[in-house]
Amino acid sequence: MVWVAGHKLQSDKYIIEELLGQGGFGITYKARHTLLNQPMVIKTPNEALRHDPEYPKYVQRFIEEGRRLEKLSENQHPNIVRIRDLFHENGTYYLVMDFVQGESLYQVVHQRGKLPQVEAIKYARQIGDALIVVHRAGLVHRDVHPGNIMVQHDGKAVLIDFGIAGETIPTTISSKFFANPSFAPYEEMRGNREPTVDVYSLAASLYYAVTGKLPTSSFNRKVYKDALISPQEIVSSLSHDLNQAILKGMEVEAQDRPRSIQEWLVLLGSGQVTTIWSQTQRLQGGKYTIIRIIAQGGFGITYLARDDKGDRVVIKTLNERLQRQSDFSKFQEDFVREALRLAKCRHPYIVQVEDVFQEGQLWCMVMEYIQGEHLADRVINRGVLPEAEALLYIHQIGEALIVVHNNGLLHRDVKPANIILRAGKAEAILIDFGIAREFTPDSTQPHTTYLSHCFAPIEQYKTVAKRGAYTDVYALAATLYFVLTNQQPPAAPQRATGNELQPPKQINPSISDRVNQAILVGMELEAKDRPQSMQQWLELLGNSTENADVRSYPPMTVEELSKVPQPVAGNQLLPTPEQPTKTTFWLYLAGVLLSYSVSGYILKTSMSVGGIGAVVMTGVVAVVVAEAVSGAGRFALIVTITGIIAVAVAVAFTVAVAGSGVLNWAAIGTSTLALTLASQNLLQLCSRFHTFVILVGTSSLGFWLGGSVERIFPIFIHR
Repeated sequence: MVWVAGHKLQSDKYIIEELLGQGGFGITYKARHTLLNQPMVIKTPNEALRHDPEYPKYVQRFIEEGRRLEKLSENQHPNIVRIRDLFHENGTYYLVMDFVQGESLYQVVHQRGKLPQVEAIKYARQIGDALIVVHRAGLVHRDVHPGNIMVQHDGKAVLIDFGIAGETIPTTISSKFFANPSFAPYEEMRGNREPTVDVYSLAASLYYAVTGKLPTSSFNRKVYKDALISPQEIVSSLSHDLNQAILKGMEVEAQDRPRSIQEWLVLLGSGQVTTIWSQTQRLQGGKYTIIRIIAQGGFGITYLARDDKGDRVVIKTLNERLQRQSDFSKFQEDFVREALRLAKCRHPYIVQVEDVFQEGQLWCMVMEYIQGEHLADRVINRGVLPEAEALLYIHQIGEALIVVHNNGLLHRDVKPANIILRAGKAEAILIDFGIAREFTPDSTQPHTTYLSHCFAPIEQYKTVAKRGAYTDVYALAATLYFVLTNQQPPAAPQRATGNELQPPKQINPSISDRVNQAILVGMELEAKDRPQSMQQWLELLGNSTENADVRSYPPMTVEELSKVPQPVAGNQLLPTPEQPTKTTFWLYLAGVLLSYSVSGYILKTSMSVGGIGAVVMTGVVAVVVAEAVSGAGRFALIVTITGIIAVAVAVAFTVAVAGSGVLNWAAIGTSTLALTLASQNLLQLCSRFHTFVILVGTSSLGFWLGGSVERIFPIFIHR
């Protein structure tokens, strides 16, 4: 019988969760190990064969091969499913194995289509190495096909389902044939259990992986003389070595195949065929023609090309070094996924993706060609940029990165060399998303360590680390540092070992205090000390031009930009308050605590609890609302006026019960003034919500301390 979900085995040790499959020989269940709370796979002989005269033979083989596979697990091979248990219960034998997370090779090809040559060969080699171990143990799998090859999320292929595995030299010949006909050699139907059976099946599985099509069955080829279409006829870009290895491994007659998996793997070769396109090379049937290589980096190679309309475009793909990597397929998957996501990032200051296609084994991204010079070249050739011009470009790139972040991507390589200034216009365009990655906020994930020193934050030097918008904030702040000083900042690891970051204003005194402070905050070594979003950092930086939003106006021409007034040494272009340091932050907060403690002591005998709460809440709400409605240039004036209003409102709440004594009025006024001054500094470093919480907590604590002082220090007891 077939067990249903919830059925318990081995005295509740295992609980059946679902039926995974039912084949000719066995039934497979997903179960849970109750003590370990881990998923398992439990396999048992197919009960439908119980009345078959050969059923006792199947059961005996099931037991013997389960024991052999259990021995394989003693020296566990990473590409063979691990056997955990073999037991007998109620007349049935059960084999317990690890549950392999992932998808079968069949599912992978069904969803994605034919696989790149390098990726497919990687899986075949992993399974081939596993079969070598199986054969050395005196077993033949006899059912190697894409459905029994599991591909995990880390790119590892695992061989599963040894349900019809047999000893190399059989003691009996079974009359039953349970293998998958498209992947089984003809002699297996006669009970053959030589290693050449698995050679044929693995070669046929590779055929399916690189073509996306089932091969002609060995039975039809043997009996009806049907021809096997060569893989290269289906996919012309496949290498000659790969094509020949598959055909040799799938020879109809066993004696014509390699005698062992080792021999066949030698024929297979590495599959690491690299591609570098030359001048005049045509892609996509002539849609694109390569002109020349523009650049090669650690991740990609970039070509200048011409499309079929005669327009210039840029084509980017993975470089030759990555094509040789064993995990090339993983890079390729990331490249495709992020190219498609980048194509959705539509913004005037982001290079536009126009097409994504596959040429041979390589995926490519087609982008617009931007005529202009890199920001790095502008600084190197002309020297430091005026602050107004630098802020204009940085704001444009910052706005572009907000769009990138909102689409779940990090650029991870923001630097002057990846920003192009469009010819004839004051427009900065963000390019080169070659190492862009998806990210989940507040999540620790594995990452590649490709980066640009001097512009990469400390977290990018770690393989596993939390990354977020603050990662690109550091890089853009470092870019502004370079643009305004013509000096590269020290690399983050050097800073971590004591090489201090010199404030940019010490190098270029014409930098305003606000911009200097914004750069330093954006380049804080620890990610938690930086603004957590690009929006927050741009607010610290200030507007790119006075009282103007660059997104609301047509881009300025170079001639128009030259007329923008430039800041002079010691002056700020924007009349905004200076950024507070952490020292002044704590000083102002201590002032709030002290002033409210004094107020609490003075007002304790004459105010109700509600009156004290009114003072606290009215003052806090007033100053935060004042900041919300004030512009940068009107900040101090509006907050001061609102502070005075807060005093009057607080008095109106309390005068009925507090009286009109001079000390009472002075206490309320002093407390609210301290609150107003503190808010001006807190709001520069914290959000409105956090400022509200901090001020409410600090002022309330101060009132409590003041009201309790006579219990703490008896000298203050009222007479």
